[in-house]
Amino acid sequence: MKCELYYEEPGCDFCGKSYFDNENGLTEEDYSYNEGRYYFDKENFFESIDGDIDYLFESDEDVTFESVKEMFHFITGDEDLKKLEEIFNELKEIYGKETEM
Repeated sequence: MKCELYYEEPGCDFCGKSYFDNENGLTEEDYSYNEGRYYFDKENFFESIDGDIDYLFESDEDVTFESVKEMFHFITGDEDLKKLEEIFNELKEIYGKETEM
């Protein structure tokens, strides 16, 4: 018998999976909320992180791509970093236009 349980709780900042099978027993993977979503549901992760980056722009005028990369330190690989940079640049453009008004 095999069983897999996925769980996430953004308010308490955790996400993970528990696996059970008769041969290996129980094993678990636990992460922070965003890190777990990145590993387990990458497509939806990239569709939803603009809110986190948006918050940075609202709270700090000097947001840099380096500070965003630090926030999402678990993102690896050139393609994924490029996606992150595209999201950052889109929001930077929006906030740049807002601050000029």
